[in-house]
Amino acid sequence: WARSHPITNERIADISQRTLITQKPVSKHGYELAFDILKVYQRASIANNDPLTKKALLKSIDPLSAHYSIVSMFAQALVNQADTHMEIAQAQLEKLSLANPNAGLIWYQWMQSLLQQGKTQAVFEQLKLRKEYRAVNNLSLWIKTQALRKNNENAASISSLIELLEEYPTWLLGWQTLADWSAKDQRLQLNHVAKARWQ
Repeated sequence: WARSHPITNERIADISQRTLITQKPVSKHGYELAFDILKVYQRASIANNDPLTKKALLKSIDPLSAHYSIVSMFAQALVNQADTHMEIAQAQLEKLSLANPNAGLIWYQWMQSLLQQGKTQAVFEQLKLRKEYRAVNNLSLWIKTQALRKNNENAASISSLIELLEEYPTWLLGWQTLADWSAKDQRLQLNHVAKARWQ
């Protein structure tokens, strides 16, 4: 076969050209970024009272991945948030979120930073934009519920939370939050229902 098909420069060029034509381009689906963001977020969530470090949050994240700089910036923003450098964290999260509109968890954390500073109107403005762009999901509904509560719209916040729980009936944090809020609002019957579902 080699004698009748000699490997000449022309054949090599031809094969290379055919390979380029028939090869399908690799499409970026973004799952790797979302998964790495989630890993960093979860590490920060379970840190409890331990001091957060960027190095610890980025453990097992591949530094050669195409999205490492995004994940690294997100980790730094979480560290700043934990160290109560709220304005810096907010600016970092806002920049990241606007540059990566499909990374829902970055947007969620940005909204959390606004809520922690009592900037509910800014949150409502972002929620309005998400509605206009038809990007409303369970994270934005949960943010809306928290913003209503922070804005002292207690009845509206509970109604919003109940709507979420109707859609996600096994969501323990939701039932726990409903139990807490209904107790504070002295809605005892609702508190008993929520406690029964949570505990």
